[in-house]
Amino acid sequence: MPSSSRPGYSSYRIAAPAVAAPKSAPPSAGPSTLDTAFRLWCLHEALKLLHEPTWSPWVLACGVAVAAAAVAPRQPLVALALTLRLCDTAMLMPFCWDSFYWCFQIDGGLLLLLLCAASADRDAVARSWAEICRLQLSLFYASAAWWKLNTSFLDPRTSCAPMFFLTLLPTLGYTPSPAVALGVRNLAPAATIGGEACIGLLLAAASNRLRRLGVCLALLLHLGISLTPSPNNATPFSLAMAARLLVTQAPALTALLRHAAERRRTALLAAAAAAAATGIQCLRALSFDSRGGRLGQGVADWWVAAFGALATLGVRAIALAEAGGGGGGGGGCGGVRAAGDGGGGGGGGGGGGGEGGPMPPPLHGRLRSGLVALAALYAFVLPALGLQDQGAPNMYSNLQMHGRGNHLVAPTDVIGSLPLLAPLFETARVEASSSEHINGVCPGDATPAERACSFWGSG
Repeated sequence: MPSSSRPGYSSYRIAAPAVAAPKSAPPSAGPSTLDTAFRLWCLHEALKLLHEPTWSPWVLACGVAVAAAAVAPRQPLVALALTLRLCDTAMLMPFCWDSFYWCFQIDGGLLLLLLCAASADRDAVARSWAEICRLQLSLFYASAAWWKLNTSFLDPRTSCAPMFFLTLLPTLGYTPSPAVALGVRNLAPAATIGGEACIGLLLAAASNRLRRLGVCLALLLHLGISLTPSPNNATPFSLAMAARLLVTQAPALTALLRHAAERRRTALLAAAAAAAATGIQCLRALSFDSRGGRLGQGVADWWVAAFGALATLGVRAIALAEAGGGGGGGGGCGGVRAAGDGGGGGGGGGGGGGEGGPMPPPLHGRLRSGLVALAALYAFVLPALGLQDQGAPNMYSNLQMHGRGNHLVAPTDVIGSLPLLAPLFETARVEASSSEHINGVCPGDATPAERACSFWGSG
């Protein structure tokens, strides 16, 4: 600008050219947080549909809806896919696994959010779903630990926990000595209860860092479940829970996917994890194949490969979010900070709506309260009343649902014990069936190999 320092002259001050700050790895355009969360759901549902024994018109319709919503996750397509899959689960109830009830409540939460908040910000909807999902999972894992506090599960002779631990260890390359195996056998029930209880408590914590630790601990638990030898492995259950656990970390996953360099590195790590998990699973199948070690039909388990890739993606996103400042631990230059992350050292509601963040969608508070209350009712109250004996969160817990009960603290079958209602709650035990369908779905004779029988008999 000109300045009149001396009469008749004009002087100019020339500003130095601006120097752009160096950019290390600028984020590239990527999916929204809701897109990321919903595509996690689509991955699990697609694998479920691919494993359907027959491709009926209903299965094809569900598959088309899920694929369309995954490619273009707009609200009408997302709502349609959710509705079809929720109806499919509802038709299976009440005779289905507890994980179906868990997913039904979590997925139903997203559908209700979409219907009640049609005009809300997509990131706000994603964060609300993540918060509700986290609280629901916290109750589910805590209740799974709670109902295992019974005399049958805590007794190593009747608990399933020693069997899972002692069949998993050789898969991981370690065959314990008899003395070590006896120690594992005795500690396995308490370790299982403690692990599930810790997951529930960590997911409910106020600190983002503790919540992320809970997600990682849950993924570790499900990794062990996935690699357990057949027929005791439950890899579809592990993948279902991994997809919903990572919904709670959708902002961190989205931040990772928006950075091209980290996206490439994570893709390589996920592929390596999927290959390693599949390799371990195939070696496991060979060692347990009764036909002399030949790789038979049905050995390839794509569930375990998908779980390995998905778990790696989630752990990598959590690690980068922590390095980028999301855990209060300082930000490395390569860290990725999830937008709107409230930090790990403090509380943070987890539902968005902080300063500069998206506002929660309408009715978020009421929906959260209602869905969390429903989860608590399902997880703790209905089993105690004796009204949730199918699909209750007591799978593998050896809990006696009716009659005298075997829980150390809580009652079960409260309503059935009332004299006026007792005739309505009489139970019959079925020990054999002539139905080919029932025997095919749930074979009554699941006797292990002779070496396993001799091992358990020696204990």
